Amino acid sequence: MEGKWIAIMMVAPFVALLTLATVWKYFEVLRARSWIGVPGRIVSSKSVDRLVPRPGVDNGKEKRNFADVIYEFKIGNQKHRGTRVTIGEDLGNGDVAETLIRYPSGKDVTVFYNPKNPTQCVIEREPPKNFFQIMAFFIAALGAGAIVAADGLTSISNALERTLPNPKNAPFVIGFSFFAICCAGMGHAFNKESKRSGVPVPGVWILFGCAMVFAAGAYFFATTSGGKI
Repeated sequence: MEGKWIAIMMVAPFVALLTLATVWKYFEVLRARSWIGVPGRIVSSKSVDRLVPRPGVDNGKEKRNFADVIYEFKIGNQKHRGTRVTIGEDLGNGDVAETLIRYPSGKDVTVFYNPKNPTQCVIEREPPKNFFQIMAFFIAALGAGAIVAADGLTSISNALERTLPNPKNAPFVIGFSFFAICCAGMGHAFNKESKRSGVPVPGVWILFGCAMVFAAGAYFFATTSGGKI
């Protein structure tokens, strides 16, 4: 199988998953904007450790730290409680201290709830600033990177072919290096935006993890005379 098709097959599912996840989150944010806001109060705010599934490991679990924030609000005469802080996904180990500082016990907050199902509620219903613009840029960059990686006739590829132990590995070195840089850059941007806005961005550690995996892949294809597919 030619290297260009391998590169496309490797990248296409990644781009498709990111696109689907971004579109899903966009519509989730749109739905949350129609939720009703009512006064609420933080009744408990503490750090807790939980066992969660470990990615890539069957039945494996790891311990992660979470901000356990419980808030209470009223709909008519009925009291309700919620634990979800943001519209984003909380994967743990991210901005726990900042969240607890923002929402200490006893603080008055506005709770946004789904009128059709009050168990669906948050106290932050907006995504981080420019989140969707950044994701759109990232997806476009990945798509462009796939095209570049699929074209083995670029000057960079030609230069690499003269220096690599296996010249046919050049497209893989280019592709993996590009994605490592993209993931690291996105992780840094999300982390910086999170600190600026005070809104935690879930999944930052996944981006940095992907950057390390892609960097390791680039190193493998750059240094081995094998690796030919």
